[in-house]
Amino acid sequence: MTPDARPLAEVKVAKLKDCPMLTAGCINPTTLHSWYSACRRYMKHADKKADEIISIVADTMMEPRLMTWYQAGQARINKLTLNQYIDELAGLVLEKKWDHKLWQKILASSQGDQAFIDWKIELENYNAILTTSSPSYALTADRLMAQLNANLNESLKGSLTMEPVLATSFDACNKPADHKYLPKLTDQEKQLLNEHDGCTRCRTFYAGHHSDTCPMKASGTFPDAMNYRSLTVSMVEAAKPRVAAAFVKAAPCDDNTNSYVSLSKPTPFTVPHLYAALDLTGPAMREFPLPIRALLDVGCPAVIISASLADQLGLRCYDLPLEEDNLSSLLDALLRCREYVRLRVRLGNGKWKSGTFRAKVNTGLPIPLILGLPFLATEHIVIDVNLRTAIDKRTGYDLISPPLLPAPPMAPPYAPPLPTPKKVKPPTPITLEEASEPALVGYLLPEPIVALIREHIEVLTELKLMNEKDCKFKEKFRDRFPI
Repeated sequence: MTPDARPLAEVKVAKLKDCPMLTAGCINPTTLHSWYSACRRYMKHADKKADEIISIVADTMMEPRLMTWYQAGQARINKLTLNQYIDELAGLVLEKKWDHKLWQKILASSQGDQAFIDWKIELENYNAILTTSSPSYALTADRLMAQLNANLNESLKGSLTMEPVLATSFDACNKPADHKYLPKLTDQEKQLLNEHDGCTRCRTFYAGHHSDTCPMKASGTFPDAMNYRSLTVSMVEAAKPRVAAAFVKAAPCDDNTNSYVSLSKPTPFTVPHLYAALDLTGPAMREFPLPIRALLDVGCPAVIISASLADQLGLRCYDLPLEEDNLSSLLDALLRCREYVRLRVRLGNGKWKSGTFRAKVNTGLPIPLILGLPFLATEHIVIDVNLRTAIDKRTGYDLISPPLLPAPPMAPPYAPPLPTPKKVKPPTPITLEEASEPALVGYLLPEPIVALIREHIEVLTELKLMNEKDCKFKEKFRDRFPI
């Protein structure tokens, strides 16, 4: 059978009293065991009866194939117990001989470079899956301990040869002491108390006092020997101080007084996440960059990109070091990351650009890109959750609300140019020399010629008149003007 290449299904639970939901996707033994555990917790905390639990949780399976299976046999499936329902579901969604393969995985597992406690819990979880769904393949407690002892790394094996055996089973730390007197502290117990602010008198981790100021010393008492247990690392983890939730008992208020009404603005129950609208490019983007909304998360210790986005951009994937596959969700579900990519982001049409950074690739990530602490620290991003800003302190650029680009100036409406008027040449005056021969009829002569003729006639007439007067006066006064 061809393996299912879809992302793994997830079990989502908001609260213990809320019905869990199984998302669509591939279901492996770990997912099925998580679904079984979530259904049991819901039945316990919501006070649901065993005969009604299946009819409730089966409606929250979002896998289309399982929805069709449930609708086809709803009346029969609702009558099943939770264990019968899980067994039938395992035969439907799990591959053949999955239990044999998981059993072989447990037998072939070795500690390697892992911390012993992480490796031990991983094998115990696998064995718990077999105990729930395939008991015939489950290892007994002795067999599991032998498997752990046989596959320890060389460093831990060498340490065991030098240290005394304190327990022979996993439950040894939970057995009460069978002696009457309080045992003496061992060197290991003293070291644990010294390292974790403990008291050697009351034998309590993070006690806040030492043996000389212990209340038991003042009262002359010691811890109860019958209920005393040897001090272990698990007790240290359990005794670590947690953040306490304060509870203030408020007096009831009525409608006739406002003495208990706060005048300040109430704080919101929910605040939206901080997103940045980015543009991404890659070898597969031939024309325009790809716009996405990336989550700015100051609580994420890594930069994570979804496998689908990395494929869409055509980014080259590199093998991720084994020690960097260390992410988990809020529900303590492991976020497997085997590869990483290199990429850059930009905003505002390239007005702000980041440097090249590395992002872990996760299959099935519901968000395209999570920009965690490595990106925020490298790019000098300062986040103000009150003002909802993420500002690059080097340039003052805000990634969440980038400044608007100035609009280009509006061009004036096009007006066609007026036609160029034709140049009119002034008429050239006609001279007498250039004039053509006069016409026989006077009214057909050009006006300039007629004017010249008239002027010339007047000159000749005046000259003739002057000559006549000259002759007349010469004749009259001839005796006075002798010739």
